[in-house]
Amino acid sequence: MGGGFLAKYLCEHPSAEPFAKLIIVAGSYDDENEDTLGGFKLSDVSKLSDYVNEIHLVYSNDDPYVKLTERDKYLRDLPNSIVHNFSGKGHFNTTEFPELLEIV
Repeated sequence: MGGGFLAKYLCEHPSAEPFAKLIIVAGSYDDENEDTLGGFKLSDVSKLSDYVNEIHLVYSNDDPYVKLTERDKYLRDLPNSIVHNFSGKGHFNTTEFPELLEIV
């Protein structure tokens, strides 16, 4: 839930100086099927474009928790995001993720 939390926090607490990069990995937006999101549900994160120079969205097509429809909701608000789609990475519960290092 870190990606959704961070997106919500940055929208509600804008920085005086823009961040160079924001990387959201398997971030939930407002998944109606997920009761555990609670206060982390998002409705509009388009303000992030004002506070972040480069936004990356990282998702896997076989994530058992976060569906690609959540990615699409971020893209609706942040159409200039750089999308990284993976196959076979699940929810990125791994000790090695060299592709993330390349993004950083």
